[in-house]
Amino acid sequence: MDGKVRSPIDDTSREVLANVHGAYDMHRHTRAGSPQAAQLTPEFVDRFGIVGPAGHCVARLQELVTLSIDKLIVTPPSAEADRDGARKAMQTFATDVLPAIQS
Repeated sequence: MDGKVRSPIDDTSREVLANVHGAYDMHRHTRAGSPQAAQLTPEFVDRFGIVGPAGHCVARLQELVTLSIDKLIVTPPSAEADRDGARKAMQTFATDVLPAIQS
């Protein structure tokens, strides 16, 4: 080994994580509009999360299944999220995403 620390996190992602850490407010944990959530860039979310239209989510989840990942934790919309949007997202997940990856 060359003595370097190896990590799957690139410098840009490391910076985002440092910004999240610096802005973290435990009282706003899991809350929409929290200071820490404001530090997440679209690129970071796309790399480490699965969000978007049903077809995109199905494709990303199927990629994970091909890697032999057989357990996933699905996090519902955060507290204080728009209720109508949250309801629609959960319905879409239940009717369009979940059935597509269970087959």
